[in-house]
Amino acid sequence: MQGNNWITVGQYKPQEKQITIGRDPVFPGGSTIPRLGTGKPTYKIAAFFPKSPQTGPLGSIGREWEAAFRVAVEVVNSDPTFRVAFNYILVDGGPSEQSCRERAQVHYEHRVLFAFLE
Repeated sequence: MQGNNWITVGQYKPQEKQITIGRDPVFPGGSTIPRLGTGKPTYKIAAFFPKSPQTGPLGSIGREWEAAFRVAVEVVNSDPTFRVAFNYILVDGGPSEQSCRERAQVHYEHRVLFAFLE
């Protein structure tokens, strides 16, 4: 956002299934690197894990991976020697490869460009 106007920084191309960034987003203070609280560059991650009970034992492993992911992010965010920080959203990939692909596509299309603005 610049003043009261949204500035487009990129566009999703469904034919190519990719996002193109036409210009660096500029954050408050004039930086092109997002900074939240700690003064470290902060990156947003969408983490997908197979947690659906329909996946059987894989769902248990997915929940374990998610717990380990949370711990890893907490370690990085609380340790001042790391020069980055992370925010994240957790997504259940669903019971199949197709459901995971669909959920990833929704997050890819709707959240990636707007993550710069949050």
